[in-house]
Amino acid sequence: MKSSLRGRERTGGPDELFTLIHTIDSSTLVLASTELRTRLTEATSVMWHWHVLPAADGHPVWIAADDASQCLGAYLRGESVPERSEVVRDLVDQVNALYVLVDEHDDDD
Repeated sequence: MKSSLRGRERTGGPDELFTLIHTIDSSTLVLASTELRTRLTEATSVMWHWHVLPAADGHPVWIAADDASQCLGAYLRGESVPERSEVVRDLVDQVNALYVLVDEHDDDD
């Protein structure tokens, strides 16, 4: 994903990004590891909502993609997935807060 989105002049824009995120999201469904599925689902949730997530340490898509890559690499090597970094935990918390807001809004309707 990272190499595919290396520069605006070489990408298809948001449509390409959404296609790549959807591919990761869909592929996650067939993974046997609950822990890896959870981490990749968190990463794609951050990626889907990147435009409303402030990240002091970089772009949310790149942070999530890096975390997902580290988790997948560890899994493929037979290692435990790494602990979530503080910035990843913060982004995931922000996404979860967005979901709560949406649920509360839906309950009000």
